[in-house]
Amino acid sequence: MTNKTTLDSTVSERFNFKYYKGLVCTAWQTDNFNYGFGELNKVWLELYDCKIPYPIQDYPDEYQKIVEMLQSHIDENNLLPVVLISQSKAKDIYKLPYNFFDLWYPEPEKTAELENSQKLYGKKVYTLLYNENKITQILESEQYQLSLENKKKKKGN
Repeated sequence: MTNKTTLDSTVSERFNFKYYKGLVCTAWQTDNFNYGFGELNKVWLELYDCKIPYPIQDYPDEYQKIVEMLQSHIDENNLLPVVLISQSKAKDIYKLPYNFFDLWYPEPEKTAELENSQKLYGKKVYTLLYNENKITQILESEQYQLSLENKKKKKGN
C-alpha cells in the first residue's frame, strides 16, 4: 500500500464517485453500493491482506488498481449495469408474453414497496423488480429466439 498522499487537482479530477459506484454495482450485479463494496472489500482483503484504504480518492494507486480490477471482471463476464424495472413495466415495454417471467426469469432482483401504497390502497403493496439489461439479454438469446420459432411452427400446424 502506498502512503496517504495529498492529492493535486488532476488526481482529484480523476476520482469520480458515480463512475466508481457504477463499476462496483455492475461487478456484483446489484443496485446496492454498500453490498457491492462489502464484496469488493472481501476480494481486496484476499488479494492484499488489508482493507481498501479510506477515503479511496486519497489513494490514487489503489483506486486505479480497483478500477482496473472491476473493469476486467465486468468485461470478462460481459456484465451490464443493473437497471431495475417493474414486471408490469417490462411486460408493457417489451410486449412480453404472460408466462415470460415464470419460464425465463423466475427470480426477481428485488421486491420493493410501491411509493405511497399505504396511503393510496390502505395497505402496503409490493412490486417485483427485474434487471432490464438481463431481460434484453434473454430476449436476444439464441435459446429464446428458438423457443419463439417453435411456438410459431406449432401455431402454423
